[in-house]
Amino acid sequence: MLTLPAESAPDDVSERRTATRHPASVMSAITGVHVSPGGGEASLVNISSTGALVRCATKLLPGTPVTLVFDGTFTPASIKGRVVRCLVADIGRPAGLSYHIGIAFNEGIALAEDPVETLQPAATIPSPAA
Repeated sequence: MLTLPAESAPDDVSERRTATRHPASVMSAITGVHVSPGGGEASLVNISSTGALVRCATKLLPGTPVTLVFDGTFTPASIKGRVVRCLVADIGRPAGLSYHIGIAFNEGIALAEDPVETLQPAATIPSPAA
């Protein structure tokens, strides 16, 4: 077996993320998501300022222009983007296949640096002992 020395190993091109991903569980302002056209109802897996990963029952081809429409109080209520990847997420019964759809937004959106902090009450600082 031939192995390359560490300094000549190729760069990992699979990791191209430029923005922090926030899991759906910390995005309480998003209660649902719809992919239009053609994707229908979906569930949010994660979101960043530059894109989102959703799970839906419809296969969408890379390059397809889409609009994500968010339910809840999230701003913006919708955002345009394009599909950058579509992979089978699982095979369920009786529903069949579900897909993870990676969507790159046409324009970046503002997200809190750490949405978890915005969901938790501010900590109170105890007063010093007298």
